[in-house]
Amino acid sequence: MRSSANACPTYDSFNLSPHHLQRIFKRIVGISPRQYADAYRLDRKQKLLEGKSKPVKS
Repeated sequence: MRSSANACPTYDSFNLSPHHLQRIFKRIVGISPRQYADAYRLDRKQKLLEGKSKPVKS
């Protein structure tokens, strides 16, 4: 999993290793954090293409 400078919260804030935190996430959500992020981005892009959402200003 790629880390981001503005990702919040961080693995360190949970006092867990990245691998362990990913396992917990997958157990609760049912998919890996990467799969979740990919699905979120895909859904966001689809909504933008359909005109149902406004782009996020950076």
